[in-house]
Amino acid sequence: MSKHGFFESLGADLRLRTEPPDGVVRLIIAYKAISALVLLSVALLLLGIIVNHDFGQRVRTVVMLTGMRSDNHFLREGLLKLGVLGRGATTALGVLSLLYAVLESTEVFGLLNRRRWAEYLVLLATVFFLPYEGLEIVRLVTISKLAIFIINVAIAVYLVKRKRLFQHPDEHVARQQTDPRRAEAMAERTP
Repeated sequence: MSKHGFFESLGADLRLRTEPPDGVVRLIIAYKAISALVLLSVALLLLGIIVNHDFGQRVRTVVMLTGMRSDNHFLREGLLKLGVLGRGATTALGVLSLLYAVLESTEVFGLLNRRRWAEYLVLLATVFFLPYEGLEIVRLVTISKLAIFIINVAIAVYLVKRKRLFQHPDEHVARQQTDPRRAEAMAERTP
């Protein structure tokens, strides 16, 4: 057993840089970046409604900028839901969307800069929402909900298995000794 405990090892692990992103990490970065942009757009739209009451013009602008057609099913359904919301609910959803966009952007920044803490953040944020996503699927199964759930489970499994997050300190030392390239990449400290 190592002299250091699990939390000391985890703390040291969080300060390390990772190896350059492989294909899967690049896909995770793209997925998170797209998610951040969509959430930011939703947040700006919802919070903009409060400041500017010309909702129709704002929706037309968003539709034109995104290239959506006016007969788009998702757009129609979203507008119906937004029409039901009051000012307080719209503000709350806008702020939550903005906070979630910041979280997703932080994950993208960390992964692009090869930060180990970003891998942990992606894992924790992904696993945190899995129960909610599962309940949504149980309520009403749709292809998009199922696809997002499967993608998020795959991300979590990849990060735990391939990136070996939350492993015991002795396993960490043994892994570094058996893989010299990984040991060299992991030894590079953050500035």
